[in-house]
Amino acid sequence: MDPTELRNIIMWQGAIIHSYQDQVEALQNQLCGANTAAPRDPPAARGESPRLALLDKFDGSADRCRGFLWQCEVFFAHQPGMYSNEETQCAFVMSLLTNKALEWASAVWDADPQIRSSFSHFTGLIREVFEYPAGGKDISVQLMELRQGTDTATDYAITFRTLVAQSGWNDASLWAVFRAGLNPELQTELACHAEATTLSLFIATAIRLDNLWCQHQAGASRAGPVHHRSQTNYPSFREEAPEPMQLGRSRLAEPPHAQQGPLIDSGAAVNLIDGALVERLGLPTFPCILSLRITAIDSQPIGEGYLKRQTELLEFRVGLFHQERLAFYVTSSPVNPVILGFPWLRRHDPQISCRSGELVRWSPFCHYRSPPAEFQEVFSKERVSRLPAHQPWGCAIDLLPNASPPRGRIYPLSLPESKAMEEYIETALAAGHIQPSMSPAAAGFFFVGKKDGGLRPCIDYRGLNAITIPYPYPLPLVPAALEQLRGGEDLHQA
Repeated sequence: MDPTELRNIIMWQGAIIHSYQDQVEALQNQLCGANTAAPRDPPAARGESPRLALLDKFDGSADRCRGFLWQCEVFFAHQPGMYSNEETQCAFVMSLLTNKALEWASAVWDADPQIRSSFSHFTGLIREVFEYPAGGKDISVQLMELRQGTDTATDYAITFRTLVAQSGWNDASLWAVFRAGLNPELQTELACHAEATTLSLFIATAIRLDNLWCQHQAGASRAGPVHHRSQTNYPSFREEAPEPMQLGRSRLAEPPHAQQGPLIDSGAAVNLIDGALVERLGLPTFPCILSLRITAIDSQPIGEGYLKRQTELLEFRVGLFHQERLAFYVTSSPVNPVILGFPWLRRHDPQISCRSGELVRWSPFCHYRSPPAEFQEVFSKERVSRLPAHQPWGCAIDLLPNASPPRGRIYPLSLPESKAMEEYIETALAAGHIQPSMSPAAAGFFFVGKKDGGLRPCIDYRGLNAITIPYPYPLPLVPAALEQLRGGEDLHQA
């Protein structure tokens, strides 16, 4: 064993023995006082000291200095009986030093006697020698240079809060520094969310938006979308994954969709899409009622000179949270396959930065019409077309004893009604709402005319309802339900 380390162990043991001697003398004095003093109530029993983990040795690393000294203070505060005086505390800290920290302490232990008796003096010297900023940079400099980069917003916020605890800055300055360190794309999304009034709420909003984006990216990768990038560089939410503009038909179980950076052109009178992109995605189109003449700024025709076809309403996504249904006129535009024209700009009135080419803020129209991001699934047209999964607690339809399901009658249908029935059945089969069956039990099917001349399908369940056991459950009266809201101020909590 190294002589220096052996000497430190001996000094530490001597300090502990000295502490035990002090405790024995204190107990003897209490016993002598108890024999002469009048009887009094017994002192309250002191709770047992908590069991703390043994401290790791400190090798002089700058990044561990603050944490090591803080652990020592906590250890002494919860072990007052064993480390009652500063001399014992200094000896204990000395026994935990190793490598360059032990070399330094061995050199000053004999030169400065105050190190052995003053814990604050000893720890102050340790901070002076070993506690310096990482990389030689002050906390303020580290805060100013902190950037999110490839980290998630959660990891970035943890590093930020760790530095903030040592900085002493006010919230106004920290707000600006935190925003400046975020990725530019996340800053753009945060510009559309002005509800955060404190730094903590602002950080929580940034983490929520970043997590939503990660979930969106994970879902897109599982769905296996068709990727297409134009030759024009458009701003993206993350450097490694360009922000998509997704196209698709929500009526299909697995709609075709693509990721495409659109061109926003205030000089275009309509919204346009390239015909090659339409064919590759298999998007349905139909002839225009009136062909539109299309010309350039010099009045020369573009392409064939006329727009003759247009798409159905397509699911269209801009950024992470803006989603709408939009129809496009089909043209030939291989360089910019998707063009958002002046009608789209006039309707949405977005704020666009000409310097960065980014959409900075949406108009109030979009905030009022678009559902919140956390409720996007509630308004999903794709999910509403699917039946819910069967669950063990589903409602049962109980029939009367010994009752047989009715055999539906066949209603006569005209040729238009027969064609409408075939289309209805094909659509329901494709969506999974119905399935083929050979059961003799059935319900009648017929059509009822609508005011606009269309046909509404009706299914005759009167025979089944006649043999069904009713379930009469109590319904609240309307006046009683309204009484619960009377005098309320916040209907969300009513």
